Amino acid sequence: MTFREKLIKECIEVINRDDVKKELHILFRPFLKVLFRSFSPYIELLILFLGTNFILICVLLYYVKFGNIYN
Repeated sequence: MTFREKLIKECIEVINRDDVKKELHILFRPFLKVLFRSFSPYIELLILFLGTNFILICVLLYYVKFGNIYN
């Protein structure tokens, strides 16, 4: 086993400890809040766009299935 493999194994063991996991959650929570807050408008616009597309596709399929729109 090389030094690199030993180092990676030790790092994984340290990260898998419960106390380290809790500290990492505490450390990254503010960063994730800022990240989600900054992407929130884009996520809302994406949901609005997808909802509109879904409704338009449903209307289109309705007209294709049940007849001509000019009758």
